[in-house]
Amino acid sequence: MRFKIMTLLICILALSACASKAEISIDSEVNSGSSSQPDLTQDKSFNDGFVGFVVKKENNQVLVTNPNVQDFSANGGEKHYYSASWYSNVPSNIEIGQKVEVWVADGAKTTQYPGSDTAVGFAVIQTPQPNGANLTEEDAIRKALASKEVAAANYSYPVIKEVKYDVSKSRWTIFITQMGDEKVLEIMVEDK
Repeated sequence: MRFKIMTLLICILALSACASKAEISIDSEVNSGSSSQPDLTQDKSFNDGFVGFVVKKENNQVLVTNPNVQDFSANGGEKHYYSASWYSNVPSNIEIGQKVEVWVADGAKTTQYPGSDTAVGFAVIQTPQPNGANLTEEDAIRKALASKEVAAANYSYPVIKEVKYDVSKSRWTIFITQMGDEKVLEIMVEDK
């Protein structure tokens, strides 16, 4: 029994040490070939990455929500369910509006909504800036999330459903919703 406990403690310590070294932020595509960083997509001790948008940042944590809706109404759950989780152990360069992929160590997960976990890796997924646009997608999302329309909607866990740029109008449209809500806000952001 003591051997099992000691082995468990050693594994926890090893994972803690790995977590601080596995922190990544890639400026182009996920795993762009940087040999100095661990490939968390291939390491079987980590789960598949969670992809979504950073919509809140507070107390050294970020809230990441996934734009893909799931329907659990057949089992008595939400018809408009969006995965969301708070992550700690966040690199300092992660900002609201960024699309990210987050890895956590495999193991027990919280059942609360949104979830809560310690990240062992982050990758920023860059989207190309449209020709003629002044703002980046993440800048436009930040402005939309800070808008009075989103504040009036009082979304606790906003979900970025879609982002579009209209070059002829020099305007971004960000579609925002939240879990359990079929209504989608269309937030217009001028490209300046």
